[in-house]
Amino acid sequence: MKGVVFAVVTGRAGVENAHVAQLVADHPDRFAGFGGVDTSDIPAAVSEIAGFRARGFVGVALDNGMASPPIHNDDPGLDILYELCRGEGLLVSLNGSFLLSPDLSYIDPVRIQRVALKYPDLSIIVAHGCWPWVTQICAVALMCPNVYVMPDLYPHMPEQDGFFAAVRAGLEGQVLYGSSYPAMSLPKSAEVIRNVDFSPAQEAHRRMFESAASLLGRDPIDLARGAWED
Repeated sequence: MKGVVFAVVTGRAGVENAHVAQLVADHPDRFAGFGGVDTSDIPAAVSEIAGFRARGFVGVALDNGMASPPIHNDDPGLDILYELCRGEGLLVSLNGSFLLSPDLSYIDPVRIQRVALKYPDLSIIVAHGCWPWVTQICAVALMCPNVYVMPDLYPHMPEQDGFFAAVRAGLEGQVLYGSSYPAMSLPKSAEVIRNVDFSPAQEAHRRMFESAASLLGRDPIDLARGAWED
């Protein structure tokens, strides 16, 4: 797709980590990979995460609300995973989708805040933005500079402007663009974010791009070559 210079691919149900690792190995200049683990089995998750760096992954995707039984994000049993990710220098993506959790308590921003405060040097990306807790997760990001919010699927939902208001208020470095493909097409998701008027934050789109690039360990200048030609 025109204008797409880099993408993140995540392993999870239906997408095997091996496939993600192969994609990243074949196209390191176009893709970054997150490995997914099943937190139903903590020892197995520990073993798998310990090998993620060697496989070329930059982060770990935790779908704790989908575990069996489901686990809240601030459950002490997950501390060993958070500590391991911090030690390995891996980003952590927490699933903040109400559709993939038994109830809203599993995407409660307060529970994410507890993790962020406990591990201030662990970068946490909140996939799906914890909608409908828009104001709450933005407040968490404001208080915790290690929290990054990715609304992806939900910019068209009620209260969605809260995410954009947060950008206008100065959180453009902590609000990330994501398509949630294939749930939402790349052209459609790109159209949504490109059409948002972030005034008076005139450089919001660029700042969001640079923040995401830096978070992934990429040079924003190198990555941006050709990205702003449109």
